[in-house]
Amino acid sequence: MKQLAAILIAWVCTQGVYATPTDPTNEPPTAKVAVMNSLEDIKLFYVNEANSQVNVTLYDVKGRKLYSDRIRSKKGFIQPFNFSNLNEGRYVFEVTDEEGTIVQEFDHYKTVPSQIKTSVYRVKDSDKYRLSVVNESEQPVKISIFDSRLNKVYSESIDNPGSFTKTYDLEKLLENGYTFKVSNKKGTSYSYVQ
Repeated sequence: MKQLAAILIAWVCTQGVYATPTDPTNEPPTAKVAVMNSLEDIKLFYVNEANSQVNVTLYDVKGRKLYSDRIRSKKGFIQPFNFSNLNEGRYVFEVTDEEGTIVQEFDHYKTVPSQIKTSVYRVKDSDKYRLSVVNESEQPVKISIFDSRLNKVYSESIDNPGSFTKTYDLEKLLENGYTFKVSNKKGTSYSYVQ
């Protein structure tokens, strides 16, 4: 589950469309879905506080069904997919549970376009976290920090950072793990630390 929260931050970048045709109140979903592209592997992340049956379907850009499965979820899952034999391009996951359907589009690349690299670690015996950023492009970066439930707890923009290290004091937040998202026009990097 630790890794599940770490990567789900991608959900913030690529928010899915949620449809609930049977729910007249149209309340926001409690389930969250995210997709992570790591070269040949794609990982689908699903988080929902309720245990549920989840139908997962993968489509290509032309709407052809490539995969379909029913997964029993206990508060979430991580489902890896091998994309080594699939072309680069746009794909769609359709994730359906008792609450409705989440449609998550994503782009599959065989190379990672990001020119930004990050590392985060917890300072020993404290609630401080040290973020190191290697920014090869010298472009401004946006830093966002998310808690284990994907709530944004902090964000800032740094105009001309180059490479840098910065310490964040998260003592007042009382969480068990954070995801740091660092992005610029060349790419995005995610780091999870507990």
